[in-house]
Amino acid sequence: MDANNVENNLIKLLIAADEMNLHELVEYLQQHITTLNHDWIVQNGVKLFNMISCHKGTFLKLEEYCKNIMSEEPKLFIDSNEFWGLEDDALLSIIQLDNLNMKEIEIWENLIKWGIAKNPTLNANMTTWTSDNYNVLKETLNKFIHHIRFFQMSPQEDLNLYYIIPSCKLVTNVLPPRNKNNFDSSILTTKHFDLISYWIDGGEGQSPVYPKSRKYEFKLLLHGSRDGFEHQEFS
Repeated sequence: MDANNVENNLIKLLIAADEMNLHELVEYLQQHITTLNHDWIVQNGVKLFNMISCHKGTFLKLEEYCKNIMSEEPKLFIDSNEFWGLEDDALLSIIQLDNLNMKEIEIWENLIKWGIAKNPTLNANMTTWTSDNYNVLKETLNKFIHHIRFFQMSPQEDLNLYYIIPSCKLVTNVLPPRNKNNFDSSILTTKHFDLISYWIDGGEGQSPVYPKSRKYEFKLLLHGSRDGFEHQEFS
């Protein structure tokens, strides 16, 4: 079997190794997958998430790695043509991530698109829908809805009751905001801060992809849109 075929069948090999209780091979394959390039990860991301959700708690190293990727760069998967192939449990594991780096309204909008894609009878143009069409979508999204943090959206997202009457009793759990590792910088991204942290620790060249944790706290000292653009602000 040539190298390309082995790489393209890694997921099948991993499942087979687990079924045969070849624990050392399972560990090796998990480690090998985490060293592959972005293109392979994105291309096979949906298969990985589906497999992990079907074997919950089995491939822990790979599960952590995939969650780190999704938390940092969710649009790598969500913007791909493979996103619509996510199975229910796999998508649910993503939506439950506390540090998913997306605006809540974007998560909600993509969930709706996923729900429509899962039902071939539904027209992409929702303005033509009947009440039955909406009920089909509702049934599809039912298990996901209470994991969407609607109350972290702006008041304009049709949550007027909560904002007009803050003391009203809420019928759904109000989940806390997601920790999106947002450093409030318009120029630097999380990758830059990871690289700086890597250098502080004595590393050279490019930093490892998706570190497990960040040991350093970065504080934004100056932001033009916040502090102004006059020369005295920079002195």
